[in-house]
Amino acid sequence: MRRTLSILAAVVIAGAGLLAGTGGTAAADTVTPTQSRIDAILEKHADATQTGKEIITFSDGVQLRLGAAATGPCPQESLCFWEHDHFGGELLSYPGPLCRSGTLFNFDDRGFNDRASSWQNNSPSFAWYAEVFADYGGGGTRLWEMLPSLDGPGLPKRYNDAASSMYCEPF
Repeated sequence: MRRTLSILAAVVIAGAGLLAGTGGTAAADTVTPTQSRIDAILEKHADATQTGKEIITFSDGVQLRLGAAATGPCPQESLCFWEHDHFGGELLSYPGPLCRSGTLFNFDDRGFNDRASSWQNNSPSFAWYAEVFADYGGGGTRLWEMLPSLDGPGLPKRYNDAASSMYCEPF
């Protein structure tokens, strides 16, 4: 009888601990690699907020989508970059209206330096145009141009994972 009460007491205490959150499973405490990357970007960029399970939105409306959130097309009227060729992997999208006055963007400011492997300019004809550069601040070699309504599903090897900045302006 005493052994039965001890076992019952142990079960009740363990159950209370689980309800209180002090004995959770290891799976509940596991952070995914995607969330670890999100946390690292948020720590480095004060103007960034996690706005979805796998979405980071910066104060100017630029978005970085990771994991399953990165699947799908480039948002309408945006300039987009993907981590892998054929529009795969992480997706970095710049709302086109940011280009109205001619703007320079550094990919390191978005956690995306030297990661672009495909791109799309999903702006209407004669909207905005962009030039992509190898170095921070629009320096180094101009790698490619992004004309309205065009895309690049793959980049030549010398340009793959080499982009560090973009200058965009009205076309």
